[in-house]
Amino acid sequence: MVAVAASCSTSRRPEGSVNFMYFVYLLQSEKDQKYYIGQTQSIEKRLHEHNAGLEKSTKSRIPFKLLEYEVYGTREEARWREYKLKKSAYKRIKFIRELSQIK
Repeated sequence: MVAVAASCSTSRRPEGSVNFMYFVYLLQSEKDQKYYIGQTQSIEKRLHEHNAGLEKSTKSRIPFKLLEYEVYGTREEARWREYKLKKSAYKRIKFIRELSQIK
């Protein structure tokens, strides 16, 4: 299941879509069970980078699994959402609870 941001016009990511989409994603470390929130245009590539130890901030906590993500139409929207989540403990906790319960 995909969590979709309120600013998106569609309720799900269309299969085979060629439009650029940006994602705010939630990872969980299988080592320490802690979460990581980030934004990207390619979830598969970012997950690979995290699990390959290419990211300094998450290198010591690999491997990670992707729990869920939100879809945004522009990079600015995704970056703003990521910033808000990382700045506010309340919003971050709410985001984690909502996305981890979707499955």
